[in-house]
Amino acid sequence: MLSARSIIDSHFGASEIVTPLGIARDCPYSKGEKEGRCLGKAWLSDDEPLTRLTRKENPFVCAEEQQEAFEKMQTPQIVTALDGTKLAPFFTKRFVFSNHYSCSFIIDNINYSSTEQYYMQWKAIMSGNEDIAQQISNCHVAGDIKRMGSHLRGHDTAKWRKICILIMTIANWAKYSQNV
Repeated sequence: MLSARSIIDSHFGASEIVTPLGIARDCPYSKGEKEGRCLGKAWLSDDEPLTRLTRKENPFVCAEEQQEAFEKMQTPQIVTALDGTKLAPFFTKRFVFSNHYSCSFIIDNINYSSTEQYYMQWKAIMSGNEDIAQQISNCHVAGDIKRMGSHLRGHDTAKWRKICILIMTIANWAKYSQNV
C-alpha cells in the first residue's frame, strides 16, 4: 500500500507537479495577490492509490441516527459572486466541510484531528520547519494550527502551490471516506 508520503514524494520529484484531480486552473472568484485555485469538476477515479486508505466503521448505529445528525448540521449562508454564481463558503469550525471542523481520521497510521492539521503539518514539513510540524501534530485547535502554519521560516510559496492541492485531496479523501 502506498503511503501519503510516497505519493507526495513521487509527485514532488516530477518535473511538473500535478494533482490526482488534474491540473488546477485559476479561480475566477479570486483576484490579486490572493488568487486561488479551483479543482474544476474532476474527481479521483477508482484506480487512484488514495482509494486504498483504511476506512473506519460508521459511527452511527442506524440510518435514523445518521439522519438526525445530518439534520443538526449547520449550513452556511449562500452568497452570490459578482458573476451570479452561487457559493457556500465554509469558513468556520461549525461546518462539516470546513478544514477547521474537528473530525478524526487516520493517514499512514497517524491520527489527525482536522484536515487543517494535516495540511499545515505538511506545509511545515515542505518548508523545512520540522519543529513547527511537531508542534502542529501535538495541537488539536484548528485556529492555533493555522496560526502556526502561517509563520514558517523559509516558506517557498511557488513550491507549496505545486503540492498543496494534492495534500488537501489526501486529507479530504481520508476525512470523508473514514467518516461516513
